[in-house]
Amino acid sequence: MKLEEYLRFNNIKQHVFAKMLGVSQPHINLVLQGKRNPSVSLAKKIENITEGRVSAFEILGINMPEKILKITETYVDPRKSINRKNVQ
Repeated sequence: MKLEEYLRFNNIKQHVFAKMLGVSQPHINLVLQGKRNPSVSLAKKIENITEGRVSAFEILGINMPEKILKITETYVDPRKSINRKNVQ
């Protein structure tokens, strides 16, 4: 669930949620607009306050399967063939 959906569904105002997190309402507004990235710490607080309904990974924009695939491609490029003569 996206953070803005969570706030709307639970009828929580930005300034109230910001106070729960210990940040300013303008900061939360920028995060919601995608103009500011939250810290890992703030993302974890959001996950805790929303009881996991909004994940820290989602807040940080991390899609784990895609991230793992990208890391793997960095080390092993499946498009390159292995020259078996040089492999022992």
